[in-house]
Amino acid sequence: MRKQKIGLRAEKRLATFLSGFYGRVISRASYASPFDLLIDGHRAEVKCAALQKKGKHRTWKFNIHRHGVLSEQQTDFYILRLEGVPYSKYAIHMLLRSPIRRKVVEISVRALLNQRFASAVDDFYALAKGKYQP
Repeated sequence: MRKQKIGLRAEKRLATFLSGFYGRVISRASYASPFDLLIDGHRAEVKCAALQKKGKHRTWKFNIHRHGVLSEQQTDFYILRLEGVPYSKYAIHMLLRSPIRRKVVEISVRALLNQRFASAVDDFYALAKGKYQP
């Protein structure tokens, strides 16, 4: 499946999840927009990655930039969707506040298991429950 289709599928699944299970008000942005979703008035860029094997390590790699340009002024946060999580049939979602000042974010399975990104997962569920304060 092409990367663009994977991204659109992730946006749709995330929008359905947040609106259907948590009652968030979601609007999808146009393709030319600097963000993907408007979630209760917050501008969110959705990034999706499948688990990749890189030597001995397994990682999710997210390209934050668009065509090599990092422009974070018009995005409130990034939602990272980690697919292919070992021993889980569900994706994991993380919320990272903008700006993150990095073109690429790489998350290893070890970092995920060692709770390094626990606050990012907590922030995502705070957003889902309507309790997120940027």
